This record gives sequence, structure tokens and C-alpha cells, in this order.
Amino acid sequence: MKKKILLIVLLTCFPVFVAMAGEKIGPMPTDLIGKAAWIKAVIGDVIGKVTDPNNHLHGVLVDQHGAPVVGAEVDASWRYISLDLRDKVKVVTLTTDVAGRFDFTFGVFGPPYIREIRMKGYEYNRTLNSYNKSNDRNVQSALIAQSSTTPIVFTLRKMNPTTYLYSWGDNAIQMKAPTYVGAYNIFYPSTKPIDPDLTKLRNPERYDLVFDVSRVGGGYQVHILPVSQGSFQFNDQLLYEAPANGYLPEVTLPVAPKESRTTYLYFTSRNPAVYSRMEIEVNASAEMLFLSFVTMTNPYGSRNLEYEPDLPWSLEGKLEKEAEAAIKSGKLPPEPNIPQMIASGLYK
Repeated sequence: MKKKILLIVLLTCFPVFVAMAGEKIGPMPTDLIGKAAWIKAVIGDVIGKVTDPNNHLHGVLVDQHGAPVVGAEVDASWRYISLDLRDKVKVVTLTTDVAGRFDFTFGVFGPPYIREIRMKGYEYNRTLNSYNKSNDRNVQSALIAQSSTTPIVFTLRKMNPTTYLYSWGDNAIQMKAPTYVGAYNIFYPSTKPIDPDLTKLRNPERYDLVFDVSRVGGGYQVHILPVSQGSFQFNDQLLYEAPANGYLPEVTLPVAPKESRTTYLYFTSRNPAVYSRMEIEVNASAEMLFLSFVTMTNPYGSRNLEYEPDLPWSLEGKLEKEAEAAIKSGKLPPEPNIPQMIASGLYK
């Protein structure tokens, strides 16, 4: 029965298989002997893919410190040909064992896709894992070809204790003029264009920093300075705890022509001081500089920037109102016991 199904699949889907095998073997020769050898190689490659027990992915899941993550759920999928000769997708969920290991066999059509990895207290970021960073089938196939003794390593980031972080959402600055000066308030969705003479700014205590952007040569210069008090530092790393030191009264980010990058501004502002992380997407052209950014602020005066991902919306709304009211009145709100509040069942 299995041989009959295999024969049907081969005959019906031969054009697809030829295309796939051709990527590996190369184009068909023009001479008769070459054609025969090529067809033999293609058929052998296809049969090998269908029947090869090495169509197997061996994986191990570790945290950023190299410790195995036990009991995590791994969602994987791959394409295959069903008995009715249709191209379908198979989805499976596996659980890592006491060594953080998982493995599975998969179908013919290229490498499987790791859709998601879940574990309470951990974060999965596909861009941090080499298997998912590549769209190159050959690279992924090479990784899959590793044996059970050399599994593919997937990494979950073990999170720090989480908290509530205040964030208004996305903001943006689009500059076409030679200069732009704008004041930024963590409680509002956009910067406010202001006079470069900061002594003319009304209610400076409302603002957290100033963007002073100008064209320099063929590029740009983004100068960050305080309105009344504050300190700053740029860092290309996404940190989940604000740095303890290294802050400066003012900082400058040079932007080259046609530059596109992501960077992070860590800063203190307000009195009493709060710590914030601003993720900045930079896109520059000869005609325009575009900055899009989102800020996460710990309203409790702590350097912790690890956001609790499972906050019920009603609890998040409550904490947002408390934080905004306290900070605007020159105080810090009391830090809540978030796990206890979630466990109470009072918030949906």
C-alpha cells in the first residue's frame, strides 16, 4: 500500500519534484546520455526525500544562560502531499523533555517552520534564533541535517520579574526642513514644535526631553537634551533594566544619508525621577529624515523595564490612570503587587 501511494505521489507531482530537485542537481543537460543521468538523479533525490529517515529535526531549547528549558511547548509546521494529492500543511505541538530536547519527522517540501515556542516566564524572539533568521532553504536544510547528538539550539529569554510600564504608543517625527526642534512628553502622542530658545517654553515641567534635529552635510544630527532635568544615553541593545550609570546631560545621534537602523535611548526625567526606554526606528533619505519611536516608562522610580505581558486590560487601565495622576502631581505611585492582583480574578 505504501509503495502504491509513493508511486502515485511521484507520478502526479513529478513536475513539482523536478523543480525542487533541480535547485539541488542543476538544469537538465541537452544530450541524451546527460538527460538520462539527470532524470535518474532527480528520481533518486525525490525518493530519498520521501523515504529518508533523516527528514528529522532535532532541537534543544535553552535560556540565554544556556540552561535547558523544560516543559516548553513548541509549535512546528511543514508542507506535505496528502493521500488525495493536495499540498497541505501539518501542524504539531511538542513539549520539551527534562533536557530541553524535542524532535520530529517531517514531510517532503523543504524545512519545517517553527511557528512559536511558549513557556511562562520566558520570551521567544524568532530573530534571536539562527534557524528562523534565514529564509535560505539550503541553510535551514544544513541545520536540519545535524544529528541527535548535535541538535539545533533554540533560545528563549528568561524574563526578569515583570512590572507595569507606561506607554502611550507610537510617535513619529518627519523632518524635511533644515532644522526641527520639538518637546516630548511621555503622556502625549506626539512632539510639540517649539522655539529653540527653551526659556520661552511654557510649563517646562510637563516635558521630558527635547529633540533638536538638523541637517549636517549630507546626513542629519539628532540632539537630545533635557527641558529642566534629565539624563540620557544611546545604546543599540534592547535592555530590560535601565543602565545604572553612564548617563549624560545631553547626547547626539549622527545619522548618515540613506541610513536605516534601530537604536534605543535610555533616559531619566521628572522629579522624582523615572526611567524610560525609547525604541527609535531611523530612516533617512536625501530629502527627509523619519524617526518613529515608542517609549516605555517605569512609573515607580525603578530601573526595571520588563513589561508584564499578561495584564488584564482593566488592570492595565487602572495602573495607567494611577501612574499618570501621580507623576503629573510630582509624586510616584505605590508599586503594586501585580501577580497578586492578576490572581485575585477581579480584573478582566
